[in-house]
Amino acid sequence: MFGNKMEPASLQRHVQTAHGRQTRKTLGGVPALETKDCKSAPVVTGGTDGIGKQYARQLAKRGLNIILISRDMEKLRATAQELEFDFRVRTQIIQADLSEGRHIYPEIAKQLEGKEIGILINNAGVMYDSPSLFLNVPEKKLIESVNINMMAVMMMTYIVLPQMVERKKGLIVNMSSISSFYPLPLMAVYSASKVCNVVVSISDQMCLL
Repeated sequence: MFGNKMEPASLQRHVQTAHGRQTRKTLGGVPALETKDCKSAPVVTGGTDGIGKQYARQLAKRGLNIILISRDMEKLRATAQELEFDFRVRTQIIQADLSEGRHIYPEIAKQLEGKEIGILINNAGVMYDSPSLFLNVPEKKLIESVNINMMAVMMMTYIVLPQMVERKKGLIVNMSSISSFYPLPLMAVYSASKVCNVVVSISDQMCLL
């Protein structure tokens, strides 16, 4: 299910890159593109609640138009109106259920076609209802965890990365979890789906482009 809309409306950390360790200003604790020079619209998945919404607000505060992707149209509209009213930016909303898997991404790519995307915030994530033994987790919840926590990161990156490589400029933020560093018996699929090795490998590869 899709919908879209476009209408008016300092932290410091040590960062390990393929070229060594350095300290730089960051947005949300990650190396930040200089947003004052970025005229393109950031894309935020899961941008209607929690951390994702705060990323959207911080980017809008810096004068950037925002593209929000989430499954709940009511929340999308409310968040878009809030950003437009509070920060006088423009928004686009894309209603998409990232738990549905691969077939949704051609439509997302179509709605992003022709737009310059300088920042991607891969924020959408899900955990099953409560810590449970693996065999007690419904199959649907297992598939949702993989589709949202892993496939969404890969596919959204695959959609926007080519134009960033071409411009030699861009920022991708991938939300992980402390659970990705430890085996968690009652959260096996969640911790596995949040594993950071794939993301780190892609990041290191981008440093070589």
